[in-house]
Amino acid sequence: MHWPVAPRVSIIVPAFNAAPFLAAALDSALAQEWPAGDLEIVVVDDGSTDGTAAVIDTYRDRVVTVQRLNGGLCAAVGTGLELATGDLITFLDADDVLRPDKVRRQAEVLADRPGTGLVYSDLELMDADGHRTAPSFFAAMGITPLEGRVLGSLIQHNFIPATLMVRAALRGRFEPVQAAAPAQDWFIALAVAGVTEVAVVREPLHRYRRHAANMNLGAVGRSRLTARNAAFRRWFLQALDLTSLEPAEIAAGTAVLLRDLEEVRLQLGEEAAVTGDERIAASGHRALAAAAIAEGADAATAAALAAAIACDPRDGESLAALEALARRPDDPGDEGGPRPYVVRADALTTDHDLVRKLAAAMSADAAASIVVALPRGFAVDLADRVVAALDGHRLTERAVAIELAVGERLPVGVVRRAVRVAGLPLLPQLTACPSL
Repeated sequence: MHWPVAPRVSIIVPAFNAAPFLAAALDSALAQEWPAGDLEIVVVDDGSTDGTAAVIDTYRDRVVTVQRLNGGLCAAVGTGLELATGDLITFLDADDVLRPDKVRRQAEVLADRPGTGLVYSDLELMDADGHRTAPSFFAAMGITPLEGRVLGSLIQHNFIPATLMVRAALRGRFEPVQAAAPAQDWFIALAVAGVTEVAVVREPLHRYRRHAANMNLGAVGRSRLTARNAAFRRWFLQALDLTSLEPAEIAAGTAVLLRDLEEVRLQLGEEAAVTGDERIAASGHRALAAAAIAEGADAATAAALAAAIACDPRDGESLAALEALARRPDDPGDEGGPRPYVVRADALTTDHDLVRKLAAAMSADAAASIVVALPRGFAVDLADRVVAALDGHRLTERAVAIELAVGERLPVGVVRRAVRVAGLPLLPQLTACPSL
């Protein structure tokens, strides 16, 4: 299928100190198999200090140009988006090269699939001199290209390179480009994948030049890049609407954040900073999770827990609850386990009416159990008071059904069996793990 009328396509070219490569990039953009009158090339000079401006001058009558103070890749892309007038928008790094059929092939996919908002492709890798080093970026990086509804996979890892083409009608989703993003591709893909399908052309439509000064973080070491990715993950786990995902997908994305933070701690000696405002925000997200549990909304619960962890990565209780929620009902070890009530230790020791209601519920449900959550840094006498409160209503007689989850993080083995939110027999007065 072809477009009845060729849409206008904008190619945004962010450039910083790219003089040796820029002419090849712009020549490849101008050589696209697309009507010249419907092709717009926007070149953003991001405060270059070499001969980039002089190269741009030689193309001034064929491209839209703008100079700005140096602000980095995402800021340059944002400036380009402000100027772009196309119906479709794509990107070209100033040191890369497009195949002549790049625009046509991707535009045809979007014509064929009106429910698709973004299409990306493979790329060929080359060195600074333009010699091919690998025929496929996907193969070289071990990437399995995905299409369809891919948000759940994208929050775990970015498999969509800067080869993407996106419908300008969706620009309200990705403009302005978030400053926390390591590069525009992941941010735009996340923003669009939340509302539309994504498609892929599995052949290389770009040639990606790898060298020490790549504008998109090529000059940054692995651990520093991991730190930037972690900061971005903390942002998008709070900002994105993840309620279309399965709890297991949300938990997997959160686990990658924590893994990245641990790598940063080990390699760079940097702990995740948590401000007072972030702790307050985490508390608010835990409250939203508790409300979502009451409504039986698993995805909303998981999303709120992930946001709480993003605010405060040391929030072990929320992590344990998220891990438990992500466990599928048919997971091994789920069958035959006692159904739990989950209660905070401080509530159990101060709210006598709560203990009476708990005792009554336990008497009425022989299969039920209790999980008592002790907060990190708890005083020893709190554990003693918990036992006393249970003892006072003969609940400790069912020792097999009573489990104390002690420490910074609720033991995963306990909580996975204990917290199955679907059908969980929680009393309104009881507090589930998300609000610990």
